[in-house]
Amino acid sequence: MKNKTILAGIVSLSLLLPAVNFAVAKTGSHHKVNTEQTSNVDINHADAKTLATLKDIGMKKADEIVAYRTKNGSFKSIDDLTKVKGISQRIINDNKGRITV
Repeated sequence: MKNKTILAGIVSLSLLLPAVNFAVAKTGSHHKVNTEQTSNVDINHADAKTLATLKDIGMKKADEIVAYRTKNGSFKSIDDLTKVKGISQRIINDNKGRITV
């Protein structure tokens, strides 16, 4: 009888563990907000790593933005980003609230 009680306790506990782990993951101290993804990005001064925090801008496109800026000078408006290979007006529109010049 004692073994059945212990077994029942183990089974009950194993059923609860996923819920406990989920709760810890949602509230744990390791969960932090990446403030870079919500701050403004000055396309004339930001490095590639910062540019890559923009939606749909990976490191490759970010490097191309920096290379274009180095070769051609500062952007006059955010719409000038379309002059960079791979940057569409849709990408600019999706990031309008974050991009500054």
